[in-house]
Amino acid sequence: MSSWTRALALLLLFPSLALAEGKGDAAGALVLFPLLTALVLLPSGWALHALILAHAPRRGLALVQATQRHRWKTLLLGGVNTAFLAFLISVTGGKAPAISFLALLLWLLLVLIGAHGIARGIGAKILGREQASAPPGDLVELSLGWAILLFAAAIPILGLFLGFYWSVRAVGSAVLALLAVEVEVPAELPPLGAEEGEGLDPTRPAPLPEGPAA
Repeated sequence: MSSWTRALALLLLFPSLALAEGKGDAAGALVLFPLLTALVLLPSGWALHALILAHAPRRGLALVQATQRHRWKTLLLGGVNTAFLAFLISVTGGKAPAISFLALLLWLLLVLIGAHGIARGIGAKILGREQASAPPGDLVELSLGWAILLFAAAIPILGLFLGFYWSVRAVGSAVLALLAVEVEVPAELPPLGAEEGEGLDPTRPAPLPEGPAA
């Protein structure tokens, strides 16, 4: 067991032991509910992020790059978008609940998608890698990082701040990745538009159009 997992286990268990004596209801609300939420989100999050790895590897790479290279930009973008959606939810909550629900759903989707880059970055750091790796190593990083992300956010009291910070950054990462124009593609991934087994060669002349048959 690594030092990261030992520290996380102690932070998760210590408040439950401190509150257990004569405060069972408070301990259950403060400890068990976040842990149960993390356990529910663990397999569903893995499934979602595995779909991103399988069907949108370049978008997933853009999320990782946005998270690792633009900490303050993702935090600023996430804060602005979170504040706007929160304002929209509060204004339309009583008059137009459908709009309020859609705004909340949009925020949750941005958090889940942007958390892909955060989870892979955390997994790479725990494994001692400078940056996220290409398949299949990214699946290991993602699985480890997503578990650490959820259970760290489940730490009583402290997890609220960590969860909010990561959620805001996840929103900013998702928005920044959607606005990204250029993404560095590793050598393992074929260029966009290339046929299977054939790369795009910019120096290759375009084929001449065929003339009418004689």
